Amino acid sequence: MRKKLKEILLQVKIKNNLLWARMRELGIYTQSELARQAGISPLQVGLVANFKVQLNKRRGPRREKWPNYVRKLSTFLRCLPEDILPPWSFDIKQREFEREHSVESILPALVWLEEERLALPRPDEIYQDREIENTVGEALQTLPERTRKVFEMRHGLNGEYEHTLEEVGEKFGIGKERVRQIEHRALRTLRHPKWSKRLRGY
Repeated sequence: MRKKLKEILLQVKIKNNLLWARMRELGIYTQSELARQAGISPLQVGLVANFKVQLNKRRGPRREKWPNYVRKLSTFLRCLPEDILPPWSFDIKQREFEREHSVESILPALVWLEEERLALPRPDEIYQDREIENTVGEALQTLPERTRKVFEMRHGLNGEYEHTLEEVGEKFGIGKERVRQIEHRALRTLRHPKWSKRLRGY
């Protein structure tokens, strides 16, 4: 068996795990879905995912500038371009990213990758999460704009991170107790039979 493993060669392509980590944080698991939500093309996402981005070089004293699609993508991911495309990725030639290895030499890495794959949510879990998000979104649309925004900020919905009572209060110029009251009003809406029956199934 060991001899057979030595005879098998695999071509290994390095992927941008910095990008994939950001995607997983947002519940995005495919490049096509990322492209759709970020408003760029799948080809452009592929360039970032495979470390094939070319910086725009301008003459004169101005420094190299990121392509617009990279800036748009990093804005959507709420990070800097350097967070998903570090400087060292431009110093390594593309051919160094693609190499051939024997299966035996990369077996530990393959085991690790399989463990990472198994740790990802199953398709049915992703579907379930989206159904819950859609149902909550529909319910919140029935609320006044400020009430909806307060609830989204408190619970990290619709692209928001989870804000504290103080942070929400500062945003709207109200006290913590008022924020708490508005949040409870939104929760009462979600407990209405129209919405709670749909959410109970999850």
